Amino acid sequence: MKNKFFILIIVIVLLIFTGCSKSYENDDVVKVGYVGNFTEVPLFAAYENGYFEKEGVKVELVKINDNEVEQKIKNGNIDAFTCDYKFLKWNEPNINMKVSMGITSGAIEIITSKDSHLQKISDIENKKIGIANQGDGTMVAAINVLSKNNIKEDSIKWVYLKDENPTTAIENGEVDAAVVWDINKEYNNINVIYKTGLIDNENSAGNNHSSHGNNYFYINFAGVRSEISDKYPEKTAGILRAWIEGAATVEEDRDKYLSNALEKGYIKNVSDDDEAKIKYFMWMPSVKTGKENLKEYIHIQKSMGIISSNLNEDNFLKSIFADVLPFWD
Repeated sequence: MKNKFFILIIVIVLLIFTGCSKSYENDDVVKVGYVGNFTEVPLFAAYENGYFEKEGVKVELVKINDNEVEQKIKNGNIDAFTCDYKFLKWNEPNINMKVSMGITSGAIEIITSKDSHLQKISDIENKKIGIANQGDGTMVAAINVLSKNNIKEDSIKWVYLKDENPTTAIENGEVDAAVVWDINKEYNNINVIYKTGLIDNENSAGNNHSSHGNNYFYINFAGVRSEISDKYPEKTAGILRAWIEGAATVEEDRDKYLSNALEKGYIKNVSDDDEAKIKYFMWMPSVKTGKENLKEYIHIQKSMGIISSNLNEDNFLKSIFADVLPFWD
């Protein structure tokens, strides 16, 4: 009886000193990199609200430049990052970063000039279509839409605009139409001939977030360095759960958390388009839909030669996906 009482006292003392926090296989500080982009707002919310601490994970935010992300990951200078379409190339041939869920998703729209003869999506076959970057989210989502509408991807003449404004490219005659993220914006001299949220699902209306997973496509993913995700899956799951909670918090009050990120200096400035994207993008993470979108990224980037044409797509998907949150839809 005395032994049981003594053990109970020890347990109580341990709980007091540990604060009832979770215990993981590795207690090292996780260095999460950020470049100061508005898509990283869920990360900032998770950090400032103490969600990582609640999960028992020690996190340090590390500011880096966009052009040094790949090297920082390979060198182990950062352990986690908000990954976009470029991360597939980083992982070839060595797997340095794994993702486990999509964080931010959005719908696309196809725009053209108001005096254009292009009036519907089928009209864009054999036309010059502007896209921001080869193999990025808008492009992969657009090809997915084209396939659903029986339009062959190789019938499109893609023009990569990079930093050029797509509406300017249309007005200058560089492209016949362009694919952009749907931010419910009124354009001067521009006509919207297709909106994912309005056409793919008759019950959807613009930013109707209740239809998540049907009309939306993931722009970025939560990534954790492979060395951590492979060796410490429970800790990785804790990191991701905190990230999920951060995204859910942003979804509830976008203006507040964008303002917080600006006030704290995580983000230096935000354009009008970025503010619109904060409003109309979805901040509702999903493992299932994120994985499906990731599969599409791999297939399309492989077909374009961005990643090796010799890759086995299924095996590559397995190698870059950290299956640590199996019950999260």
